[in-house]
Amino acid sequence: MYRLLASGWLILAVSFGAYAVTGSGDSGTSPLETVPPMLQSVSAVTERSLSVTFSEAMGTPSITTPGNYAVFGDGSGSLSPNPDSISGNGPYVLTWSAGEMRHGETVTLVADVQDAVGNPIDPFNSSASTSGIGVAPVFDNLVVNPAQASIGGVVDISFSSSEALNGNPNVTVNGHAATLANTGKSVNFTYEYTVQEEDAPGAASILISGIDEAGNSGSLENTTLLDIVEGELELPLRWFPSALVLALAIIAALAFRRRKGVGLLVLLVLAAPMALGQAPTVSNVEFVQQDNGEGGTEVVITYDLDAPNAPCDITVALSKDGGADGFIYPVTSVTGGLAGVATGAGHTITWDIASDYSNEEIPNARIRVTADDGLELYTLVYTASAGGSIRGDSPQYVAEGNDGAEVTAEADANYHFVSWSDGILTATRQDLDVDADINVTANFVSDFLTEITSFAINTGSVTTMALGVTLDNTATNSPTEYMASESSDFSDASWTAYNTAPSFALSFGVGTRTVYFKVRNASSESGVISDTIFIVPDTISISAGTFEMGRTLLGDDANGYSDELPVHSVELSAYQIGRYEVTSKEYCDVLGWALARGYLMDSEGGEWLNSGDSIYAGGPSARYRIVVNDSTDCNIQYAGEGVFTPRKRVGLPGTTKYLMSTHPMDMESWYGAVAFCNWLSEMQGLTPCYDMTAENWPLIVAPPTSGGYRLPTEAEWERAAAWDGEKHWIYGFTSDLISSNCCNYKGSTWTNPLGLTTTPYTSPRAWFDGVNVSPNGNVTTVNSASPVGAYDMSGNVWEWCHDWYSSTYYRGGSMTNPTGPDSGEQRVIRGGGWYDGSCRSAHRGITSPSSTFNSIGFRIAKS
Repeated sequence: MYRLLASGWLILAVSFGAYAVTGSGDSGTSPLETVPPMLQSVSAVTERSLSVTFSEAMGTPSITTPGNYAVFGDGSGSLSPNPDSISGNGPYVLTWSAGEMRHGETVTLVADVQDAVGNPIDPFNSSASTSGIGVAPVFDNLVVNPAQASIGGVVDISFSSSEALNGNPNVTVNGHAATLANTGKSVNFTYEYTVQEEDAPGAASILISGIDEAGNSGSLENTTLLDIVEGELELPLRWFPSALVLALAIIAALAFRRRKGVGLLVLLVLAAPMALGQAPTVSNVEFVQQDNGEGGTEVVITYDLDAPNAPCDITVALSKDGGADGFIYPVTSVTGGLAGVATGAGHTITWDIASDYSNEEIPNARIRVTADDGLELYTLVYTASAGGSIRGDSPQYVAEGNDGAEVTAEADANYHFVSWSDGILTATRQDLDVDADINVTANFVSDFLTEITSFAINTGSVTTMALGVTLDNTATNSPTEYMASESSDFSDASWTAYNTAPSFALSFGVGTRTVYFKVRNASSESGVISDTIFIVPDTISISAGTFEMGRTLLGDDANGYSDELPVHSVELSAYQIGRYEVTSKEYCDVLGWALARGYLMDSEGGEWLNSGDSIYAGGPSARYRIVVNDSTDCNIQYAGEGVFTPRKRVGLPGTTKYLMSTHPMDMESWYGAVAFCNWLSEMQGLTPCYDMTAENWPLIVAPPTSGGYRLPTEAEWERAAAWDGEKHWIYGFTSDLISSNCCNYKGSTWTNPLGLTTTPYTSPRAWFDGVNVSPNGNVTTVNSASPVGAYDMSGNVWEWCHDWYSSTYYRGGSMTNPTGPDSGEQRVIRGGGWYDGSCRSAHRGITSPSSTFNSIGFRIAKS
């Protein structure tokens, strides 16, 4: 019997018969010890370093290998899981080159090291915690422009941060939120704030706060750079017919005798804002202070009211210093018409001044009288884009329900008007019956404008296997350059000489890709257009036929196992199989798609929230673990905000950091491979082949029935790996011999072509292509495709097949499109991996479908 264990294959042989005659000899004496070392303490030295002590002397290179340490917890902040270097001889200092801890929060270190004689660390004393040291972000270079503003005024608030932040900072003025104006700037920010009615006159309080990528918070408060002042809306005189221009009348008032002398009251003639003669007008205001005939004093105020939308409500306010204080003193003790006042002359208000301001001398008073007809006053703003101007008044201030004045968008030479930004297509417009603010722009384009008239990826293809595509396009007026990007802001693109079918490289992975495209010539730049295409896995079509399945009994096959026999004929219908093993990036793309649709679960069946739990999927009674993504051996990780990303691992030359994008997926169960197949089928609109709601997720669309993606059957896998039409090759790269320049496997040692410092020692897909040179040993590779052109069918990672395992399955004789036994306890894996020495094409590995290993991946198939 043999089974795949976490460390590889276990082979058990038992025999009965004669016993050998033995002899023995004794050595000298020497001390031995098997006491496991313990991690005694850890403490933060700086925001990027930890000091670690152990209970005894530790051994190298174990103690100085960064991959043998990992940090986690809120206090780990933005540090990567593993340090970049280890120094010292005890205590040891672990140092990170980037990131920082979160101040005051718990950071836990786990060590997987050995002592000087090789004893592994005590698993119950292999971790310790401390409080992290973090540096709060510092906000400085604060600039406020303008330094003074009144209600409705817009203020720019610019500042910088000492480091990158986790999101945008919060900015408030007097507790009111400001708005970010320069999205995407990592350390330099500009916010806009519109002064509100609630903002009291005087110094404003500006508060800036933010959190860096490690979770450390910083803030800056300023109360000196912005002053809120009283202000009135200043209307251009051209808006008012000369007959309606407000008259300012300053008249001499009654000198009145007070205990401290004689004061002078000065009158200000006031009106509400006016537009096109529609707002109420207050004029001919006069007042006199006199004896009220009852042993006191009073002020009699008279005024004329012209209000097309009367009746109006009247308010009165007082300034004690000629208006400089903004008329902040109330006038409340009055009699006369204050509500429902009609148009007319000679309206009178009597003010009992002594009740409001007793025993007070006011030598430079002004009074403000305001009429309000109850209608809103709206602002109409008309602006022009480059290439034109506005003829007519802008801005306009129009009372509710009234009409604005006519304006015209006039084009400059060699430009023409296109439309207003609100969709109006006539250059001349008049906004009638206004009931809201209007802010529109007239759009002009050059008579020599280049515009894109057609755009399609690969002439409109829906899918592509190749990442290299063409961007077929046509445009007017002879563009000279184009720009293309998968980012709508073109942040990663540059202008390139124009071509009607330029080449473009899509980002690696599977799923929908959107490409944005624009052109320009010497006169103008076009608008942006886009198209989408779906990247499907690269598959090889294999025609129908019969092949001989089972080991050859020659060379390395002579030492195989009985379940690989007898050799038998298998007839297969036409099918497709993946040219490569499914990569980490491809799995990330599909897993992110599934997360967005609520397909991912935790171990209890609830929504997966990245709580540290592995990922599960399936129906209520058929839920299985699909990925152990929280293991450091897994080639993918959750990056937050619905995105999964490949991990990085350190390898040769030097300390090169390799992104695992094109390395095979690992740490997924058989169910994880099946889920990928079903979800990729859904993404592409194909029929899923497995029922993920039933126990063991049965295959419901079996070959040769056409459907979506699935795992290859054991027969389909061996046909693609070994059969060239006449010969069954022992290894899946058209060879009967195995070597480290053809295959990533374990011979006398691991091949590990990139010299990775942490497991798994995988290699990029199709690394063995005859072009690549492995940096670990400077080994030139040999092109090692299988007879049908598939790569890595021997080595790199084992590959899940669809079939349940039976040791006697081959004894059934000739077969047609076999899918394996109907039930079982273990599923078949094929091809061997980086951890193993046996990578023969006929070798049948087995393990539980719920198992996850860092040496098992998969490739897809399709009927």
